[in-house]
Amino acid sequence: MELSITAKDQTKVLETMDPALTYTITTDTLIRGDIITRTLTRDAGETIGDYAINQGSVTINGNYDLTFVPGTLTVTDLLKQTIVFNPLTDRAFGDADFNITATGGASGSAVTFSSSNTFKINTDLLSIIAMSHLLHHCSEL
Repeated sequence: MELSITAKDQTKVLETMDPALTYTITTDTLIRGDIITRTLTRDAGETIGDYAINQGSVTINGNYDLTFVPGTLTVTDLLKQTIVFNPLTDRAFGDADFNITATGGASGSAVTFSSSNTFKINTDLLSIIAMSHLLHHCSEL
């Protein structure tokens, strides 16, 4: 009996752990009680680019003629991020503390804020601590 399995293409961001290498059965099905054993492997490398996902030690019992279709692991650079601040109204030294929020970021990581020395930040609560122009930056962890 012929059985084909196909490695699923995967993507990972540079300097992160590999995702699980998985496959699907693409031709025929397993007979009850038969199992595919072992794991897939991939070509070595951690720089940006494509790496073949290989059969590795994947086997099945002698009832099958196994055909393996390789996949590709793509290593990408960091995902481009778009971070949008909710509109801020004019504030001045002596005003009450206020919240600042931001949305976006493709990775879902927390957004962090930093600033000139004219205000301090505690989570997303800003306190103006000096009279000056406000300069702020944000980034994703």
